[in-house]
Amino acid sequence: MSKVVNGRVITVPACNIPKLHTLEPPAILPGYVTQAGSRYQRSSASIAEDMLSIDDGDFLTRRLTLALEKGHLINAVPNDKAMATRVAESLVDVGIVPMALYNSEGFHLEHASNLICIADGLHPLFDTYGVFAYLPSDASMDALLEIVKSRNEALQHTIDTFDPWTSRRSRYLMESIDLDLSTFTYEIAILLPDYFLPFKQELLIRDPTTQDVDLTMPNTSYIRTRVIDKELRIIPTHPDTEPVIHPPFSHSTKRSDLDRVNPFFLCINASDKYGRHCLKYGSGTMSPRVDALFQKAALIVNLVYAVFEPAPNSFGARRKAQVVEQKHERKRQRDEEKEDSRAGGRQTRSRQETGPTVEGSGSEAIEGGESEAFGGGDSERAMDDQRSDFGSDMDETEELKSWIASKERVRLHMLQLFGGKDYETPHMPGVPDPPSVFDRISTGDYNAYERAQ
Repeated sequence: MSKVVNGRVITVPACNIPKLHTLEPPAILPGYVTQAGSRYQRSSASIAEDMLSIDDGDFLTRRLTLALEKGHLINAVPNDKAMATRVAESLVDVGIVPMALYNSEGFHLEHASNLICIADGLHPLFDTYGVFAYLPSDASMDALLEIVKSRNEALQHTIDTFDPWTSRRSRYLMESIDLDLSTFTYEIAILLPDYFLPFKQELLIRDPTTQDVDLTMPNTSYIRTRVIDKELRIIPTHPDTEPVIHPPFSHSTKRSDLDRVNPFFLCINASDKYGRHCLKYGSGTMSPRVDALFQKAALIVNLVYAVFEPAPNSFGARRKAQVVEQKHERKRQRDEEKEDSRAGGRQTRSRQETGPTVEGSGSEAIEGGESEAFGGGDSERAMDDQRSDFGSDMDETEELKSWIASKERVRLHMLQLFGGKDYETPHMPGVPDPPSVFDRISTGDYNAYERAQ
């Protein structure tokens, strides 16, 4: 620090500047995860740093800037670590997580396969408002659809002929993908085009055909894009050329196979956004092509979360019915034993009540008061009946699960994966708010909600 002494500026060391050895160690960031086999907590920032070092910029634009952020595809309640663990286990249970990854590192929602690099301006549109989603391309989703259908048929055959309790984890959906994940292509699907690039703004996407030799990108060129007719289209360089839809793009990254973006996670993310968007705004805000892509992704998710039961009169059905009958028989025997024990207790109490008592009515009044105060035998029997009925209620709940429609079952899974928080309605000066389903109902369109379903 400097001070003036006798008209001269003298610089002296400041005594209140702490030395390095007196500083407290930095606190661990709250959003950390502990990887399997590691004794140290790894911060969320360090995971983002590693991801930014191997990805060539934003997932779509491929632009490497200081404003890149880490985006989750499946994002449970971030402050509830127990819920995040349960969500990760549920993804493993349906067979869309590679078992090699699960057995070696242990899967968690901070794994690279659930993360993408995303620009800070696109992140809130992707995560907070649900303005757009990333999807596997139409050809890639056709390949996924074929894989899920074939693996579901194989699982159904196993349930019918061998074991009716075979887990959906045994489908090994990721291991069944014949193609290399590096060959998968992806598309951007815009749900609210007016809010993605309003006022005719342009989005620059780095041209992957140009080479960056010395890491300074001297020869890098960019593709100019803009939202036209509810689609992200390439602005033509010649005025007489019609703008074309931006083609499917590959993920430009140096990730290993297990760390590459999981295409099933992209389908789940898009399906959740599509379902919530249709309930709130309907499907009229997006183009028919994008709507068809979302429907195909929703079909894949529906097949992933399908519930399998053995076919009637099959070995699996007979085996399951036999086990259920044995279970009910054991339950009936337990109920009979409880009833016999209660009957013996009632006989013992009746003998005590009719036996000799102390003269006078005081003891009888006390016994009667105690019997009423503690509920007597009737309340005890009621409590026993309530406890015995709890098991039957659980059985009825399991039976009701089979009657839940597949669409409602998938919606319940989406609530588990993403929580009950809905995507916020974007508000932008100069851009009218998108009309919700309830707004259209208030104006007389009473079938708007049915169409949104």
